[in-house]
Amino acid sequence: MNHLISKLKHSLSMLLRTAGAAPVAGDVLTYQGPGQPEWAVAAGNPDEGCHVYHDAIQNIAAGIGAGVAGDHTIAFNQELWDNTAMHNPAANNERITIATPGYYLVGAQIRLTGGAVDVWAWVRLWRWDASAAAYAPALGTCFAEYGCNNANNVGIMAFAFYEGDVGDWFEVGVRHGHGVAMACGSNARISPEFFAYRLYS
Repeated sequence: MNHLISKLKHSLSMLLRTAGAAPVAGDVLTYQGPGQPEWAVAAGNPDEGCHVYHDAIQNIAAGIGAGVAGDHTIAFNQELWDNTAMHNPAANNERITIATPGYYLVGAQIRLTGGAVDVWAWVRLWRWDASAAAYAPALGTCFAEYGCNNANNVGIMAFAFYEGDVGDWFEVGVRHGHGVAMACGSNARISPEFFAYRLYS
């Protein structure tokens, strides 16, 4: 580890001497040709994003839901942080809406309890395409889905990397194969959580 840190410090020192100035917040290193790296200011605020959760039990009924493609849409009434007004806890709180064009990392985690052993479930990240005024086709929307069976509980996570435009939004859809409703928990570390973070423009 010390060797890696030493190598990193050396590399940064070389970059500073080449660029001629120390980087500041918002700067990125861009490649301009052999031996010509330089510091450039990234467009927009690279720290834009939000992370939300729900603080009450949500019962997820068995079978088809009322959300996109028959999924059950998860609500998120609390915010860990939201520095660009991407989420509204009081209205349409199932959505995270893009405020600045760019490339986003989007993810969600859901834990369902009260099911039978080996019950299946999925979580899907749906995207509303503002330019088309419609939800994107399944291949562009169902980014990831997988479940881990553990006795009567199912824990699921989904992640996506997406180029978004202003007005696009994301939602989290859930469905399970148990015969009765399952609880989407709200205890510490198992509340449903949902985030979108802009990596770059």
